[in-house]
Amino acid sequence: QGDAVTQHSWRDATAGTLVLLAALALSGCGGDKGAASPSSGAPGSGTTLAPVLDQDFPDPDVLFVDGTYYAYATQPGDGSANVQVAASTDLKGWDVQVQDPLPELPAWATNGPRGRLT
Repeated sequence: QGDAVTQHSWRDATAGTLVLLAALALSGCGGDKGAASPSSGAPGSGTTLAPVLDQDFPDPDVLFVDGTYYAYATQPGDGSANVQVAASTDLKGWDVQVQDPLPELPAWATNGPRGRLT
């Protein structure tokens, strides 16, 4: 039974990651920067998709834990955080955490140009 639970959890996490990545890719297509104008879904689907997380959130990855999706991202272009975290229960509305989970860099990490993590 343990293997079945692991496979189910892995499948849920993978599906959630794919949905988030597809939505993030669609959110960057066309329109004004920062505008939340909807873009068309699949032809004939009758659905529209709006940006899921409309901000600088590079290299995202998602984990699904106990009914909540956690998205992690690398440092934004303005260097305001080392790591970013957002949480969602429906993959539509995201609560972006204000506190940086990695406020100080470990000894092996170095800052690059303009203070960015390299």
